[in-house]
Formats: sequence, C-alpha cells, structure tokens
Amino acid sequence: MNRAQLQRVVEHIEANPDELDMGQWAPLRVFWDEPCNTTCCIAGHTLLLNGFVPVGNGVEFTPPGEHRAVNVRDTAAEILGLTPGQATSLFFSSATAQTLRARVDRMLIDAGQEPLPVSTDG
Repeated sequence: MNRAQLQRVVEHIEANPDELDMGQWAPLRVFWDEPCNTTCCIAGHTLLLNGFVPVGNGVEFTPPGEHRAVNVRDTAAEILGLTPGQATSLFFSSATAQTLRARVDRMLIDAGQEPLPVSTDG
C-alpha cells in the first residue's frame, strides 16, 4: 500500500469533510485548477489530488497532460497501492470523513503495517 498517498487522501478528506460523497465517483461541479470545493468519493479524490480531470460520465478521468481516459476505480487503486479486494472494501464502503482514517488503519493493520500517523498540523 502506498502510505504517503493514503495519508494524503485521508488528511485532505478530514480537512474538507463536506467534499466527500461516496455516492459519486467524480464531482458534479469541478474547479479544474485545484482539487478542492468538490464532492466525490475516495477514489475520485485520489485522482483529483494527483492532477487527473474527470471526463464524460464521471466514471473516467484523464491523466495530467493526456487525452486518454482511465477508469476511476482501477487507477485510484493503483495509485494507492491497493489490491482489488482492498479497493472494493474502501471504494464501495459507507465511509465518512469521520470514519475514513479508522477504515484505512484497519486495512494497514490487516496487511501487517502500522496505522497512519495522526497529523499534528493545525
């Protein structure tokens, strides 16, 4: 698992809880220049935080500087270093901004890793 990416997504969602909507892959309203003030799921946030742009029906994003579409679930799982089972558990969950860290920590512990460190920032 990519701990740095997992931590980045968790901390972004914890800092911006109103931006998490597990009911949609991509934001309905996108601010193309920055991945904030949008609502989307964990996989969608993973891609937005890595410079991807949603296209079409919101099930696909384009990588930064490219014109090819990629699948949200598969690409986010690759970025986060998740197995298919882990991706399903995380992306098709009822996670909230308040429960996301515990869910990710459980996945890490189950994989024999330490939980994410708690940020001491602001």
